[in-house]
Amino acid sequence: MTGNGGWVTHRRVPLARSATSAGGNTGITPGGVGADFFHHRLSPLLFAMGPKFPRSVAGMGGIYLFRDREVPDTYSTVIEYDTYIINISASMGAVQGERGMTPTIYGHEATIQFVEGGIQVTPEWQFAKKFEAATGKKTLLLQTDRWKDTPIRRAHIENFLECVKTRKDPVFPIELGYQAMVAIKLGIDSYRSGKIVAFDPQTQRVLPGIPPRPGYEGTGENYQEPVRS
Repeated sequence: MTGNGGWVTHRRVPLARSATSAGGNTGITPGGVGADFFHHRLSPLLFAMGPKFPRSVAGMGGIYLFRDREVPDTYSTVIEYDTYIINISASMGAVQGERGMTPTIYGHEATIQFVEGGIQVTPEWQFAKKFEAATGKKTLLLQTDRWKDTPIRRAHIENFLECVKTRKDPVFPIELGYQAMVAIKLGIDSYRSGKIVAFDPQTQRVLPGIPPRPGYEGTGENYQEPVRS
């Protein structure tokens, strides 16, 4: 999935000062577009997929266009979880990324794509009959009005303010935000170090290296795909 970095002006500051910044488009973040905007892409995905910590993260990119800064103007991160990966890319030098790489969840049986005007769900051909039996349609478009999202935004704010008063858990819990920011920070650390960063979800600690991967990780039984008709 991709995100549009937008245009953010960064002041030249010593790197040591940059490293102490918590983020935001103040010009003193070492992560640039990743620290500024990737939370808005990653958090909804984790909300949909189920909140969890990453296993490993890789960050890459560089200063390809704007030479007056210390943060990348083009940046991409690949986040590995236990059963899937998430890829987010953005560039501060272009605003057309959304057209070529719209937010998409690629599942085994179907793909969910965030398109203009709604959410498009398209089944894989092996599961077309199953999908049509469940939905009554060959594809599914959940339409929304992009210009009438004010009630949704207002409800989100009201939920947060109500939880401040009642101490109830909000719809978007703090743990999910923590898990998202861990992945983003590890990606920035990977970009700075030039190495993939491994993470232990159980201990919530960065590992000294990537654990070895066995050549075979399955159970010995192949998955049987439905017969195409």
